[in-house]
Amino acid sequence: MKVNPIHALRLSAFAVSGLALTNRLPLTDVRNLLARAEQHLPEDSDFRQAITVFAHDFHMARFDRARLEDLGTDLIRALRRECLPDAPDANRVDIHG
Repeated sequence: MKVNPIHALRLSAFAVSGLALTNRLPLTDVRNLLARAEQHLPEDSDFRQAITVFAHDFHMARFDRARLEDLGTDLIRALRRECLPDAPDANRVDIHG
């Protein structure tokens, strides 16, 4: 069975966010996630930007438990937005304004 790299990236992001929430996230996992995001996602992707911000902020707050929890929560939110399908009627101004 062929592995979809985007699905694998999403699962990795979920795992990394969970490890950040529990303050057990190794630096190598963050680096691997960032490298995979840079390899598989376009530069203008909101999800890639969220991963990049997470990786940068992780370096700044590695030993701040409360900040790591916030970063993990932010990454989970970005992952949820990434997994939401595009609305088929998103261009309709009478519905969405």
